[in-house]
Amino acid sequence: MVEQAKISNVNPGKRVIYYDVLNILAAINVVWIHFGNEVHWYDGSRVWMWCASIQVLAYWAVPVFFMLTGATLMNYQAKYDTMTFFKRRMLRGIIPYLIWGTFMLALQIKRGNIHIPLDGDIRKMLFIILDIFVNNRMESIYWFFLVLFGIYLSMPILTLLTKSENRTVLDYTVAVGALTVSILPFCYRMLQTYCYLDGSGWNSALQLPILGSYLIYPVLGYWASTHNFSTVERGICYTAAILCAILRYTGLVYLCKRDGSTNQLYFDYLSFPSLFLALGVFVFIRYLFAERIVCKEKTAKFLAAISGCSLGVYLIHNIVLNKIAGIAFFAIYSLQWYFFWPLICYLFCLVIVYAVRKIPLLKYLFP
Repeated sequence: MVEQAKISNVNPGKRVIYYDVLNILAAINVVWIHFGNEVHWYDGSRVWMWCASIQVLAYWAVPVFFMLTGATLMNYQAKYDTMTFFKRRMLRGIIPYLIWGTFMLALQIKRGNIHIPLDGDIRKMLFIILDIFVNNRMESIYWFFLVLFGIYLSMPILTLLTKSENRTVLDYTVAVGALTVSILPFCYRMLQTYCYLDGSGWNSALQLPILGSYLIYPVLGYWASTHNFSTVERGICYTAAILCAILRYTGLVYLCKRDGSTNQLYFDYLSFPSLFLALGVFVFIRYLFAERIVCKEKTAKFLAAISGCSLGVYLIHNIVLNKIAGIAFFAIYSLQWYFFWPLICYLFCLVIVYAVRKIPLLKYLFP
């Protein structure tokens, strides 16, 4: 769901193959996550356990999308000026959000889920519509775009971290950011949750202010794409990722069983189990394609074409999911629903997006 950088950090002028691979895998896993939404309603059933495993296995996808945004865009000034950057972001992010947000709003109004009063008060009506878009009340999964907009606005500042003379500052930002945004706050909440302790929660004033919202991920992504990981460092990343996945699964199951309802502790993209899992996947795919897999030119072009459809897949996959959920053939709540149909849904969306992008006027729906 990110625009592939045309200039590689290593090979200027060439696409970075592992960016495309990560983009494709992340899109597939986002679709998979939404097939397992029953994890949010704990009942202790076998279906819930399936959904819990899906959440753990696929949870890295959204953080990796944000990491790719940093990896591909933080050094944008090496390719074009800031005005061009914002024009591209407008076409790539803001316009699709407005177009598809409007479509989803109309759909929600038709279904009766959203009501906009038509009592003649134009100011009130316009403010309600504005509030819907600002707070993303027409389609829950579009929250991703609002985070992206904040990241885009931060890029002219974040790009300073890409300068060679600021490498130490970048390392510091990643280390302190991970500590104060992901590790300490989550450990504090774990202590509260597991020990039934009262308190107001972690004080956000103690976090690194320049990494507000989800900015830890684009900075981490750029750092991970430019840092030369030793064999030992890679091993640490992979081990941390596996341990964090185990912690999240066992913790999620334990707390939900203990409380008899879905405990929200582990549903936090900023938590260290999420961050280190995403970092482990990112580094693994990077070195897998850098050292062991050589892509031919045709294969690289194919991956680039598929990767370019990821944003479109994200935009429409929930519509497709909801449609097929009402068809008996797809056997919702079955094993194949959770572990087979997500891939078919992704491929179906991919075909739609790829075909529409070939039509001159309609291609702007999926930039």
